Amino acid sequence: AFATGKLKRFLLIADGFYIFSIVALFISKKLFVSPVSFVFALVVIEIIIAGIRTYILSKISVFSMTDYLKKTILPASIIFIVSFLLMKLCNNYLSQDLTGLIVLLIISSMLILIMVYLIGLNKKEKMWINSKLRFLSNK
Repeated sequence: AFATGKLKRFLLIADGFYIFSIVALFISKKLFVSPVSFVFALVVIEIIIAGIRTYILSKISVFSMTDYLKKTILPASIIFIVSFLLMKLCNNYLSQDLTGLIVLLIISSMLILIMVYLIGLNKKEKMWINSKLRFLSNK
């Protein structure tokens, strides 16, 4: 089946940006010799395309860009920034060997789980998690 109407426009514009991204990545590969720079350019392009897709979706449907930013992007950004900064801080105090790596992985996993629960979930999702935890603790 082929897309028609608004869906066709949405797909054409979004996929057009993917074609543009191939050219942009080719240019960045030629300009930046470092693989890290290439991966960074890839991530930036993917973020831009995701933003464009979200914007187009908000124009052709009842999807609210403001709600999406408030309920999804903002909490995820806060979790990312805080966890990144705390892990950088922890990394300064841990030994740079296998034991330090394991401790850092455990700390970061626990920190992210706690932050997702406190910041990333709404009341309904927290209630669902709590009910599952109560069910498991009663077994």
